[in-house]
Amino acid sequence: MKATTAYAITWIATSIAISVAIITTGSLFPLLCLIFPATLSFEISGNENGESNDKE
Repeated sequence: MKATTAYAITWIATSIAISVAIITTGSLFPLLCLIFPATLSFEISGNENGESNDKE
């Protein structure tokens, strides 16, 4: 999976969860949870075929 795809999935899932929390609680406090995906970092290891780029 590409890093950009992982970021997109993370942001979409977080946004859905926060939207449900805002509707359920009626408070804007859950918006603070948008900080979590902003702190994530994904690293790509290997190429698209799942093979490692490391040479021994």
